[in-house]
Amino acid sequence: MIRREFEWMRGDVMLRGFQFEPHEERPKASVLIVHGMGESSERYHRFANALTDSLYAGVAYDLRGHGRTARSVDELGDMGNDGFETAYEDLRSIALEIKRSNPELPLFLFAHSMGSMLAKGALYRDPSLFQAVILSGTTGPPRALLQLGKMIAKREIKRHGAHYQSGILERLSFGSYNRAFRPNRTGYDWLSRDRDEVDRYVADPQCGKTLCAGSFLAMLSWLFATHTPENLVRIPKDLPILMISGDRDPVGEMGKGVTQLARNYKRYGLKCVDVRLYKDARHELLHELNCDQVTRDITEWMDQKLQLSLS
Repeated sequence: MIRREFEWMRGDVMLRGFQFEPHEERPKASVLIVHGMGESSERYHRFANALTDSLYAGVAYDLRGHGRTARSVDELGDMGNDGFETAYEDLRSIALEIKRSNPELPLFLFAHSMGSMLAKGALYRDPSLFQAVILSGTTGPPRALLQLGKMIAKREIKRHGAHYQSGILERLSFGSYNRAFRPNRTGYDWLSRDRDEVDRYVADPQCGKTLCAGSFLAMLSWLFATHTPENLVRIPKDLPILMISGDRDPVGEMGKGVTQLARNYKRYGLKCVDVRLYKDARHELLHELNCDQVTRDITEWMDQKLQLSLS
């Protein structure tokens, strides 16, 4: 894999990450990788390397308040004012630059967890940018608990300010996910069955920080907006979408939420929605015991979509 550092200035924030491409042969398509909450693009190096083996190029970047885009450790988890709307515009801007640099190459969007929430906005706001979209470790349709989360976030903002790191919100998100795996070895057993991967996550200073109260509220508000009828009806009916999740992933309600999301999309006329649930796998499929199989499934699915577009 040829790897180059990636920097993209947006307003007063420098988005950082890396570009990747095959060593010699020309790539057949591009992939934009968007990571989840409390992690960074660096954790997708192995996935990017596998993509180049299948002749895909692309970009993985750190969201605002994450990884090397955050200007300090204290800024981790703080996506700024109007964080999710601005984060989406970051995504769109980078996607447009990839298309400008390689106009002849189709562009896939791979988005994990919180990144998949941003990607759900792309489904109806900018679907023409993407050949297809892969949602990894995504959530189902919003439920009553998320309304409670919005109420708590608003209360925390009123009491402590938008930049406050709330222990209550942390327990509502990351903390609640670990309950299904008691007795717990770490606070992040819900991420993967692979203990070495979990330990690497725990040891990484750029991992594990949840969103501040303002960013948390922005995320939940964005998530609700992506599921309104007026937005769902705007998604092109022939846009290919692949949803991958572990059937022991609490973010996807152990597969139930992801299955319900697929049903919702199909109810609105989407014809090309595929779901793959991996038995016993948890949240981070690219860091799971079966990560090689998951990666093969993703690249084979993308290959298939490319072939269909040429036929």
